[in-house]
Amino acid sequence: MPVLILAIVRTKPQHFTWRLAWVGFLIFDLAILSVLHVDVFATLPLGLLNWYFPIALGIPVVLLAIAFIRDLTRRELDWWTVLTCLPIISIWLISVVMQAV
Repeated sequence: MPVLILAIVRTKPQHFTWRLAWVGFLIFDLAILSVLHVDVFATLPLGLLNWYFPIALGIPVVLLAIAFIRDLTRRELDWWTVLTCLPIISIWLISVVMQAV
């Protein structure tokens, strides 16, 4: 978690969408920590229990996709961003589709 906070602080020169993606990963970490240390599942509706992890992971993945698409349209992408973002987005989409089926 301290690394994510450092990343959010150190990425001020980057566009707002990338900083928002880092905040999304921080929200994901907090969601997982709340499962481990607080009884979050007791307060959730029964239908949402199976979807908690995909939704929690979906927050940073969707924000990452928004930042990726923004850079793609402005042609500001580098090879490292493409190699890291595309697999993350693809694997999350595949897992959500497989869980829904």
